Amino acid sequence: MGNATRCTRTKRALVHLAPSELVRRRRKKDLLDLAGKVKLRPDFDHKAMRRVHDDPDCRNEEEGKA
Repeated sequence: MGNATRCTRTKRALVHLAPSELVRRRRKKDLLDLAGKVKLRPDFDHKAMRRVHDDPDCRNEEEGKA
């Protein structure tokens, strides 16, 4: 417990942090399991997708469609 309490101020904070860290690490592991298994279309432009997510005008349009 000594090493774990270095990243939190109290034991109570550590107890609250532990479940969220567990979930975060499991999700990360699940994503790593997908490495090399997902095939993207050759014409897929990931940078264009980023521009849509970064543009506030586009974000508002997307929220209206949902």
